[in-house]
Amino acid sequence: MRVLIAVSATAEDAYTVEASLTDPAGILLGSNRMGRLKEAPWVAPDVGHRPRPGDPHALLVNEMEARAQLVARLDAGRSQPGEVEAFGRYLFESLLGKQLWGKITDEVVARREGAVELALTWPADQSSLHRPCWEAMHDGAGFLSAHRDLAVAVTRVIADADEGPEPNRIQAPARVLFVLGSDLDDGEIRAGAEILGLLRDTERGKGAIDATVLQAATVDRLTEKCERLKPDIVHFVGHGRLSRAGQGQIELRKGEGELDGWTGGPELLEAMRAGGKLPTLTVLTGCDSAAAGAHMDSLAAELVKGGIPCVIGMAGKISDPVCRLFSRGFGSALNEGKPLLQALTDGRRAGLRRQAKAAADDIAWALPSVCLAPAMTAGYAPVNVKEASDVLRRFDEYGLMNEPVFCGRSKLGQLFDDLLDATEKLEVLVAYTPQREQLGKTRLLHEFAGRAVRAGHVVVLIDDWGSDASQLPSTPLQLGIEMLGAIARTRRLFRLSPPKESVLLQELERVKGAGAELDAVAGDEAWWARLESFRAECKEVELEEKGIGGSLRQALSADLTRLIDDARKSPDPSLDENSRVVVILGGIGKWGTATDLVAGSLFEANGLGSGEEHVPVFATCALPDAEVRLTEAVERARHLEWIQYEKLEPFKEGEDTLVYHWVLLHPRAVEDVRQLPAYAPNFTCTEDEETWTRKFRSHIKGIPGRFEQPVFEAVVEDLHEKELLVEADDEDILAAYLEQQP
Repeated sequence: MRVLIAVSATAEDAYTVEASLTDPAGILLGSNRMGRLKEAPWVAPDVGHRPRPGDPHALLVNEMEARAQLVARLDAGRSQPGEVEAFGRYLFESLLGKQLWGKITDEVVARREGAVELALTWPADQSSLHRPCWEAMHDGAGFLSAHRDLAVAVTRVIADADEGPEPNRIQAPARVLFVLGSDLDDGEIRAGAEILGLLRDTERGKGAIDATVLQAATVDRLTEKCERLKPDIVHFVGHGRLSRAGQGQIELRKGEGELDGWTGGPELLEAMRAGGKLPTLTVLTGCDSAAAGAHMDSLAAELVKGGIPCVIGMAGKISDPVCRLFSRGFGSALNEGKPLLQALTDGRRAGLRRQAKAAADDIAWALPSVCLAPAMTAGYAPVNVKEASDVLRRFDEYGLMNEPVFCGRSKLGQLFDDLLDATEKLEVLVAYTPQREQLGKTRLLHEFAGRAVRAGHVVVLIDDWGSDASQLPSTPLQLGIEMLGAIARTRRLFRLSPPKESVLLQELERVKGAGAELDAVAGDEAWWARLESFRAECKEVELEEKGIGGSLRQALSADLTRLIDDARKSPDPSLDENSRVVVILGGIGKWGTATDLVAGSLFEANGLGSGEEHVPVFATCALPDAEVRLTEAVERARHLEWIQYEKLEPFKEGEDTLVYHWVLLHPRAVEDVRQLPAYAPNFTCTEDEETWTRKFRSHIKGIPGRFEQPVFEAVVEDLHEKELLVEADDEDILAAYLEQQP
């Protein structure tokens, strides 16, 4: 239920406040008046609403200097016990008062609503109304945002924004662009943790988003990414500020490696419009991104006026844990297709729970602010998750459900995006390691496979099976057998008909000297079963290759082309004319004599496709597994545009901060049996934060595989015992809140 709280100026140097229902439109619930202090940090209650002496919030109506000092303490996060509650009660009495609030809650009960949106709106020129943190209102019994009996969301309707129609719902998986202005090792903004916490929902079966991470973002790179991706949601993670002129800005980069690229609303709007349309939703987690400057709109309001229907910003100096939990709760609700009202409530309460009993002494949880265009309604649910079920099913059947989705390999991620882009020349990308270190080849293989699935492509996958090389093909013939199985599996995942005209199947029948006897099989399920039996027979019989290596590529190209043609013609809503078939191959250095083929003639300038239908390929390998052949291939690739070998190296300093973002802040399963707790730095400890990061770096040495070794667990537990780390599990906090909801 939405209640519009409209504030208008009167001639008597005061404001009139009217509360009315928007459904049915125009029913006035009640009104009151409040006083006005021109250009003050907040407005004053009307005389009739002033507190009695001795009330906890009485201090807020004392002299201007005392009020200004309080605002300064709140803004700096140094409020004294009880001051946030007092400030909240002052705001409540200023805007609503118990009488008007009672009329609103009576209507909620009468309509049997479980949630209410207080949509605040006032003229754009009333700058003194923009500044207060109305989200912190307290009715004397508790903060409205943590109401015991109903969910209360406070939003701000930008009165002079475009009054066009409400935007259409985003079809899942929604294209989400995370824009990182801060460094991964920024001491104040835990960018990796914030993003990963949200995306873990997708790993675990909610799959409503297709996420792309843009690191070291400049305006030009943001423009390029929006032009290519056409994101539905853009989420900025980094620092924010009000400039000296009062303009809200987000920190991007000036150029490669340079920070201090402070960027305002006009530049951000132009960059995000590069894809032909603005996103439906933008999130700004930088400080002051929803704070209004003197005589100026907030950055969030500026973006709404520019055409983005919903913008989430921060109305002050936000703390990292609260910002992270708000993003986590808000994003989880979107991932489940909940209405915007519920998403906002979940996000704010998750941040409030982080502070537990200290909530009343820190205003950070109340700072996330939602600015809306007038057409947005309380029941609007941004993401339609109905169509996400097929994507999730494929994720599960590909074996990708629990794989990590954020790894810090920004250059490789950009190259993989180029690989998926039909307008780029790159068709084959190989990630390799010069030694056999655990540098994340399997993780990349699965991450990129998942990214391709979410992006609406058709993936043909041969896994690397970790260290179990016995599962991998060792001859060109076995490669043909495995590829036939992988293509058949993909066709089943996408509910396509059996490949009864498969050229690769015909080649295997020719080599084996006997048919698969599939023509007489009735029914698709029986056909699939007989195909698997035939593949097993091919593996068990000693066969002469009879030219399979030479004919393998042509057979693969024909079958892969037919696969994508059939997929594009299917009624699957996740596929369209831009969908491509993407081949992902793991551990190609362990493929025996088949390695000669993949290092030699298997790949061409169209990948594994033809001149009419290119088929991009991503592969992983370790050079020592086939050093001579692969080293020669790496050297040849230096002179070609369509193929690139990218060397994986240990994480550099800064990237290895993912040991915190990726591992520590989220629970980790050990041997699929027990779950380790999550930890955060203990910033109250007298020792420097670098103490624990030095210990981590001395063990990890930039090698991701060491995260899972038992000695790493011992290092973490040792630091916990020394109180350098404290237990801090985002997911437990959010789960504890959600379990209490009806």
